Amino acid sequence: MTDAEFEQFKARMQTIVDVWRECLGLGWWHVTLHSHRDSAAFHEASPEEMPLKSQAYTSVSWAYLHAEVHFNLPLLLQADDSALEEVVVHEFMHILVHEMRSGTRCDCPYDIRHEERVCTTLQRAFAWTKEHFLRAAHENEAPTPAEETVPDAG
Repeated sequence: MTDAEFEQFKARMQTIVDVWRECLGLGWWHVTLHSHRDSAAFHEASPEEMPLKSQAYTSVSWAYLHAEVHFNLPLLLQADDSALEEVVVHEFMHILVHEMRSGTRCDCPYDIRHEERVCTTLQRAFAWTKEHFLRAAHENEAPTPAEETVPDAG
């Protein structure tokens, strides 16, 4: 990946992040983005073991409203904006639900699969909501009459 491709990808990702950060009310959070140019660096930065196919992960300090989102660029470079949006919103869901991890009152190990399913479900719900309202807004737009059909006022 060239430096230009790297910068272009980061700009695409930042645009998506900015839109969803505002939509989800994460403006008071300090969210740092990390784009890893190779998968080895991505996995080395991870605080825990994760599958090789992981596209992103998020570390959260909920008490201080701080989060770091890490992107595995080699697995995301060919993704279109819709797929990147899915990844971003999913990771943002981790920011919103992460605090629940500290609420366990047992010595049982935390099973991240539950959180992953919740984040995926919430991401899909937000994506559906966005599409629903965009479609509704489009259907409710009054068609603009063409100049030929507008009667001459003169």
